[in-house]
Amino acid sequence: METEYYLYASVPPNMQGTRLVSRNGLAALNPALAADAARKYVGREGVRDMYILGLDCHWADLIFLTPYDPEKTSEHLMNAGHTPRPQRFFKIPLSRIKTSGLEAYWLDTTRPHTVIGECIYPFEFEKFTTPDLPQQQIDEYQNAKRDGRNPLLYGRAPHMFLVAKNREHETEPPGIDLSDCEIITVDVMGKRSAPRQL
Repeated sequence: METEYYLYASVPPNMQGTRLVSRNGLAALNPALAADAARKYVGREGVRDMYILGLDCHWADLIFLTPYDPEKTSEHLMNAGHTPRPQRFFKIPLSRIKTSGLEAYWLDTTRPHTVIGECIYPFEFEKFTTPDLPQQQIDEYQNAKRDGRNPLLYGRAPHMFLVAKNREHETEPPGIDLSDCEIITVDVMGKRSAPRQL
């Protein structure tokens, strides 16, 4: 029997529906929620509107997932002296993502690069195993505690993302069905995300 691996996505407050979609997909489904979610990018509009050369999509066409076990992340936060707060996560089977029909990639901004495209690599499903949190991310938790700020939860660690670009011939934006995915509650940190349509 094959081992089932998982990826994780935080459960947005005031969640509606059962599908995880991109921010542009959210705008097609619920413009009011999309406008609220865009507040996350105040002061970072360049990131929000960024076009990704080679993938023919924008940053807002992507769905980001983390491969790191939130429970282990919580342990690292507490070891660094932080007091995490409860947050809910979808525990998404890798097999669900593999059969979603969405293109999957790694984003690793910790590698030397001059443009974002140099940080993007194809995601190899057959080679995936749950990774340990990188040392540079653990260092971020310790540095944040020293500096008296909230740490970037996964800002120093590679992510997985899915290209969920809206297609003209489809009536619903592409996404992942989460209707039967387990939800776990873990004490972690970071800014709470704005409400999202799922």
